[in-house]
Amino acid sequence: MVAINKDGNVYILAHYQVQTSGPRPESFKEDYELGMNFTSESERTRLYNNLKASAESGWDFTSRYFNKNGTDRDTLADIDTPNFINVDLNAILHANAVTLAEWFHILDDPVKSMYYKNLAKRFLIGIEAVLWCEEVGMWFDYDLRNEKHRKLFYPSNFAPLWTGSYTFPKPLVAQSAIRYLIANNMITPHYAPVYWGIPTSLRNSTQQWDFPSCWPPLQAMVIQGLDRTYDINAQLVAYNLASKWVFTNYIGYSRTGTMFEKYDAQQLGTPGGGGEYRSQTGFGWTNGVIFELFARWGNLLTSAEASIGINPFNQDTLSSSVINRK
Repeated sequence: MVAINKDGNVYILAHYQVQTSGPRPESFKEDYELGMNFTSESERTRLYNNLKASAESGWDFTSRYFNKNGTDRDTLADIDTPNFINVDLNAILHANAVTLAEWFHILDDPVKSMYYKNLAKRFLIGIEAVLWCEEVGMWFDYDLRNEKHRKLFYPSNFAPLWTGSYTFPKPLVAQSAIRYLIANNMITPHYAPVYWGIPTSLRNSTQQWDFPSCWPPLQAMVIQGLDRTYDINAQLVAYNLASKWVFTNYIGYSRTGTMFEKYDAQQLGTPGGGGEYRSQTGFGWTNGVIFELFARWGNLLTSAEASIGINPFNQDTLSSSVINRK
């Protein structure tokens, strides 16, 4: 946890930080060779710990954690993961605290229920005060070193929509999210998806958690987050994004007989690349997200819609089950 001073107030939020010695055991050779770029042991230790913090976040690796004068134009040798207060981490912790408060209430433990209720409130206050950017109308990671928002596109920016970690009116947040997707060329002004999935970033750094790789959990954050606003336009965007994602998974499976851990945003049915290893097959979270999308819209999804995107202004062509399911 870290304290952030902002506008005369102090907010406590979470970040990824590791304090151990040596390279990652599972990637000892790669970390050791990268560490040879540094002359001092303290610099190598900092690198190793920052690489481990990135692995702890799940985003190993990404330009999201590069930090050259507040930009993402550094390299893996200069990764700076603990410096960022991540939107998704804090939204998930907020949601977990809400759930635990509810569970302990059911178990008739008012002390623990109140503890987690207060913890959830603290996270929510911090998310809205530190991570929400009113100017853009979106949540962003916060750069502690430069004391500013990291105004770059990542699907994880939508995590509070997914977890319900906001107090703003749902219609306002939904429309702001749609504008943000249009501004970053994720959808057209008519709500048709531009890519076969939502890319992890807009920078092709050769790392696997960057463009053009699309990761299933991040699709869920955006799609389900939009859907949970119960705003008709946001739900139609969610449906269109889901349709494209299911279709690229289907084509990949039809060609290869397997599902992949990630997909390419620009190439239909093609696994994503980059990083330290080849794209893995299987795959638990890929299958899980597909099943969730089937449960929500499985009776409506078609390959024709996936290739062109639904026109939201022809709403009479859609079943009422596309929207407003609470």
